[in-house]
Amino acid sequence: MTGQLRLELVKLARPLAVWSAWATFGVGVVLASIYQASATGQYQIAVDTLRQFAHPTSTAEVCRFLSVPVGPACEQARQEQVGSARQLIGDTRQWYRLAAAVQDPLGAAGVAAGLVSSLAGVLVLAGMAGGHVGGEWSLGTVKVLLAGDPGRVRFVLGKFWTLWLGGTGLLVVGWLGLLAAGPLFRRWYAVPPPPAGFSMWGYAGGQVARALLVLGAVAALGTLAGVLTRNPLGTFGLLAGFAFASMAASVWPATFQLTYGYWVAAWMGFAPVNLWVDHVWIDRFPLLGAREVHPDPLVGLVGLAATVMVALALAALRMRTTDVGG
Repeated sequence: MTGQLRLELVKLARPLAVWSAWATFGVGVVLASIYQASATGQYQIAVDTLRQFAHPTSTAEVCRFLSVPVGPACEQARQEQVGSARQLIGDTRQWYRLAAAVQDPLGAAGVAAGLVSSLAGVLVLAGMAGGHVGGEWSLGTVKVLLAGDPGRVRFVLGKFWTLWLGGTGLLVVGWLGLLAAGPLFRRWYAVPPPPAGFSMWGYAGGQVARALLVLGAVAALGTLAGVLTRNPLGTFGLLAGFAFASMAASVWPATFQLTYGYWVAAWMGFAPVNLWVDHVWIDRFPLLGAREVHPDPLVGLVGLAATVMVALALAALRMRTTDVGG
C-alpha cells in the first residue's frame, strides 16, 4: 500500500495540480484583500467618529451638528454619541474579527483551512479528482493498473488517500499564499484588533483540525464521482453539482439538517459575518425558515464521517461489480 500510495502521489503532481494550487493561492489572497479593505474602512469610520465626539475641537460646532443648544443638554447628547461610537468600535472588532487573523502568521492558517473546506476547495479538488480518478479511464490506464495490482478496494483507497493529501497540500499552499501577502496586507490595511477573548491558537488549530475531516469527505466524494462517471469532465461536474445541490437543499427547513451543505458549515463553524474571508459557503440555516437555527457541530461531525464511509463503500462496490473497461 505504501508503494502504491507513493506512485499515486507522483501521478497527482501533474500540471493540473500545480494550476489548482495557484488558483487556491489567488482566491485566498483576493478574498482576504477585499475583506481587509472593508474592515479598514469601517474601523476608520468608527475611530474617527469617537475622536470627533470625545475630543471635539469646538463644542459649539458639535452642538450645532447635534441640533442641540450649548449647555447640559448638548453635553448629554455628546456623551451619548461617545457611547455609541465606542459601541460601534466594539461591534466592528467583532464583525471583522478575522481581519487581524489574516495578517497573523498563525491565524492565516485558520483562514486558509476555511476556504479550502468551502466551495473554493471543492471545485479545485473536483478538478483534481477528474484528472486523477476519472482520467484513468479516459487515458486507458486503469486496466494496466489493475493488471499489476488487481485489488480494486486498494485502488479506491489509493485514490482517496492521495486526493486527501492533495487537499491538505492545497490548505498549505493557501496558507503560504496568505503568509507571502502578509507584509503587503499589514502595509495597506489598518485593520481592527480582534475582540477580547479571541485566540489565534484556538481559531487556527481548531479550523485546521476540522478541515482535515472535510477534505476527507471531499476526497471520498471525488473518488466516488470518478469511478461512477469514469471521465474527467463527468467527475468534475458530478462533484461540483453535488456541492451546489447540497447547498440549495440546505435552505429548506425540512431538509437542511440532512444536507452536506449544513454539515460542513456546522462542523467548521462558518459564521455569516465571516463570509468571503474564511468561507464561500451557505452559513444561515434554514435560509427560508422563519426562525434561524444555530448549527450543531455534532450533527456536522456525524454527517461528514458518514459521508466518507458511504462514499468509499459505494466506490468500492462499483469497482468490484463492474467491468473496468465498461
